[in-house]
Amino acid sequence: MILYKYTDLHTAICHFSKRSTIKFSKPFSFNDPFEMAALRYKLQQEHEFLENKYAINSYYGVLSLTRNPTNPLMWSHYATGKRLETNDMEMPDDGSNAHGGIVFGIDSVEAGFEEEGSNLVPAKYGSIIYTATLPKDTYQLSDYEGFLHGIKSDFSPDILEAVQRIFLYKSQQWAYEEEVRVVRNLNQNIGSEIYNLNPNSVKELYIGHRHCTDNSIKILGKFFQRHFPKAEIKRTKMQHLDWGLSTEPIAITQDGSALNDDPVAFLRE
Repeated sequence: MILYKYTDLHTAICHFSKRSTIKFSKPFSFNDPFEMAALRYKLQQEHEFLENKYAINSYYGVLSLTRNPTNPLMWSHYATGKRLETNDMEMPDDGSNAHGGIVFGIDSVEAGFEEEGSNLVPAKYGSIIYTATLPKDTYQLSDYEGFLHGIKSDFSPDILEAVQRIFLYKSQQWAYEEEVRVVRNLNQNIGSEIYNLNPNSVKELYIGHRHCTDNSIKILGKFFQRHFPKAEIKRTKMQHLDWGLSTEPIAITQDGSALNDDPVAFLRE
């Protein structure tokens, strides 16, 4: 299954590409203050709830992916970056960084995101459950101390309800994200926040429409092709008859001076 990661331009170039890494983030670092709120059930006291949240946050990392690479809101919120070049020409949207990042289409199997032995929540079980009301009833394994002590690192069907309540419930207000998560144990004996990504697992790559000039597309396209040889590289474009984004493949040849241009220098400016 191909899942998509929206990234800002700096992260796409300096971490995804240069280092072939992707980050599993602690739940408390997310922009939703209700993260892990469904972990609580009606029998819990307030101090128990908070202690459980802090314990789980200290041990587990979450990778947030999505099913849709052309969501305009996601491009605005998560795929930002300044225009690669302006050629001294003033553009009407130069004050905004929206739609200036990159979206990576990752094969979840080749990337290791479906492995049940190393992921507490593999991607195939990681679809977010969006609800209008917060669940409060006791759930299966709600008293299992293994999650709180960081000793659980693999998936098994009997823990599905528990990991759903802990990691996969969100308000329906976030449903536009179509989020799919992968959860890993970040205990020092098991792994870390920084995950080495197989470059060949990147099958699609989308350049935001802010980089609209032919030269900037050429520079970015060739740069990413060198690092992700299996990826089909595309650009996004604004539709003229509706609110959506369209995409078109970028034909990248190996001739021309732009082959040696490096967008990292632009990021340092």
